[in-house]
Amino acid sequence: MNEIYGVLTEELTSEEMEQLREEQRDWIEKRDERALEASLEYEGGTQEQLEYVSVLANVTEERCYELVEEYMD
Repeated sequence: MNEIYGVLTEELTSEEMEQLREEQRDWIEKRDERALEASLEYEGGTQEQLEYVSVLANVTEERCYELVEEYMD
């Protein structure tokens, strides 16, 4: 995601970049909430942390595709 974000920093106007920053802040909150919610299914177990990290990775991958489709097509 950092690589995509770096390219967008060079290609977007300052107004577009500020809008993207706001979107990213909101997205990070939602991503973290989603991962926490999923991990609570395994609360107290060895799977809890693994589920949290797995959901973070999957949601981040989805966001990368969204950013490419929205801004780089």
